[in-house]
Amino acid sequence: MTDEKGFLAAITKDPTDATARGAYADWLDEHGRAHDAMLQRAAAGLSEIRYKIRRTTDGLFSEGAEGHHDGNQPWTTRGKMWPSMVHVRAHLNSAIQDHAHRRRWDRKVTAEFLYQRDTPIGALEVVVVELRFVVGARMTLSIRHDPKARSKRAIDFTELGREGGAE
Repeated sequence: MTDEKGFLAAITKDPTDATARGAYADWLDEHGRAHDAMLQRAAAGLSEIRYKIRRTTDGLFSEGAEGHHDGNQPWTTRGKMWPSMVHVRAHLNSAIQDHAHRRRWDRKVTAEFLYQRDTPIGALEVVVVELRFVVGARMTLSIRHDPKARSKRAIDFTELGREGGAE
């Protein structure tokens, strides 16, 4: 089963699962399908999802500063949040490339990749730590002629609830 078929199966099983739709939206973004991703986020009512890298051995989160894979970044209960799986993958790929570069020049560097020089890649997990939901609101929008305006039309935003515009 392809990744996309797996996402679609999960969404078909539970169309209200915002996490599955959000993960699928990230996958769509990674595959150049931004419009489809936007539609999935809208269907889920999501505006943002945040991810963290967690060490499974103790549940602590990576502070993972970009470009600083020297092992001096602490593992904390707070950790760094990434705005998408694209960012998480880029961070991990950067850490792996940095490890390969160090290994070429320093024979003391182990062959096994250790994230932050202390955690095997198999002891990491990426977790969704925050979902920010879109709250639907409607606003009446009318176009009217304003003789003082340079253009022939001006936009008038009417507050919700006024002039019977609330729905």
